[in-house]
Amino acid sequence: MNRSVLNSYEDGVPERVEEFLEDGAARCMAINRHGNLLVTGCSSGMVVLWDTDTRSVAIRLGGHTDAVSGVAFGAPQNGSVIASCAMDGALRVWDTVAGAAFAVVRFDQPLLGCMAHPKLSGVFVVSTNARPACVLRVDASIGERHISDVPHEYAETAQERGPLGVAGCESGAAAADRTTAVARFAMQISYDGELLLRGSANG
Repeated sequence: MNRSVLNSYEDGVPERVEEFLEDGAARCMAINRHGNLLVTGCSSGMVVLWDTDTRSVAIRLGGHTDAVSGVAFGAPQNGSVIASCAMDGALRVWDTVAGAAFAVVRFDQPLLGCMAHPKLSGVFVVSTNARPACVLRVDASIGERHISDVPHEYAETAQERGPLGVAGCESGAAAADRTTAVARFAMQISYDGELLLRGSANG
């Protein structure tokens, strides 16, 4: 007996856009694991945190001088810590309660995206324009520094296997010579934090 083919895409699909969250031109976004917060990065350099239950802006965070290219909720993804990176070459880690960045790491090139480790607080992966993905451990003691002054490692060249950012961190000066001509435009950290999936400019 032939059964009719069920098309699940026909069920529950909105026929029109019912609402817009209008606050700048969003280039990137992330939703926290609870689904009640949305953070957007705008072309203006503004980072906007939304309360999805009330459809209202919780806080606006300004500091980037160029378009924001990546945003992420830091572990434990309750909205208290947000990371953002931009074409101005800066990774900013924000305390949303204080409404200010407690850490800023500056690179010599535009940043294409950032991700937060799902379990380890303060561990972030940054995608740069011409280097491998860079793993950083960031806390309030960092303040504002250049990448050469911040311990970090490159995901593709780390000698030790294990959760990202836990071991094998090198000084920026030692790792800075390891370059590649292929930019990383997209990346995703696995749910357990063990694997990093990258997409590159060469396909």
